[in-house]
Amino acid sequence: MNRFILPLIAMAFTSPVHAQSSVTGGGSDWAGGYLGFQFGFPVDSSFTRDAFPGVEAELEGTIGGAQVGFWRQNDAFVYGAEIEFLVGEQAIVQSGAADVDVRVTTTRLGGQAGYDLGRFMPYGTLGIARMTFQDTIGFGDTSSFGTFAGLGVAYQLGQSTSIGLEAVRQSFSNFNEGSDANVEQTNLSVQINFHY
Repeated sequence: MNRFILPLIAMAFTSPVHAQSSVTGGGSDWAGGYLGFQFGFPVDSSFTRDAFPGVEAELEGTIGGAQVGFWRQNDAFVYGAEIEFLVGEQAIVQSGAADVDVRVTTTRLGGQAGYDLGRFMPYGTLGIARMTFQDTIGFGDTSSFGTFAGLGVAYQLGQSTSIGLEAVRQSFSNFNEGSDANVEQTNLSVQINFHY
């Protein structure tokens, strides 16, 4: 996987991406690098353990973080790659049991593909991720690699700023350190990006 994704990131910083944009579709220029911030929360989440089949809890609480990436543009087609760093003070909530507070950090690395509709750009995203529970009661530090996929829309506020809304479904299982926990989660986040 790294031999495909890492060269994409390297290309973003070793070539003039704006010069490769030939926009004839929506009339906007989305090409270039960007750095941004986001804030969100899970709209659907499932936390299960293999040792207790049929017992399901939810992972609740806000998340936030930063993202950095780049887009290239060919006519109206926009594509690129992004890495995100997210952290949240969340809780595992189960009916009839005490909540378990958890600090969750997630790193996501993936590709994006969108279509220029002027100031709007709908896009899809797909990639790999790593989720870690840190300093949590009953778990300690435990992590898992997983996958994610999602849909989003970005809107240009100006030449160097855009905002967006993104929904991402992520899946993790077989956390290490002897934990048999599994997480299925859909996060909704608001993003703001500063382009350069």
